[in-house]
Amino acid sequence: MTETGTRVLALSGRQMMMTLVEHDAGHDISTEIRVVVGPAQGAPGAVVCPWERSKSGTTFALADVASGPHAGTYFATTACPVVVNDSSFATFRSAW
Repeated sequence: MTETGTRVLALSGRQMMMTLVEHDAGHDISTEIRVVVGPAQGAPGAVVCPWERSKSGTTFALADVASGPHAGTYFATTACPVVVNDSSFATFRSAW
């Protein structure tokens, strides 16, 4: 993974962690986000699914499928699958 500040420039591999650090009015907030990356229609890295559990205990996930018949953004209150591809998100919704 290549980062510039909090902007992720490239992702590779199946599952990784990234740390987002926000500097706002003197507050440092650092959160580790789990990210799963997979293929869509044979294109490696075309599916990205970050997720994490909030302090309240609720899990939030979103998945972005870049191409193919399932292209779009999906949302869930469950963790991302361990291995993802463009058809991994049947239980995710298209809106919160």
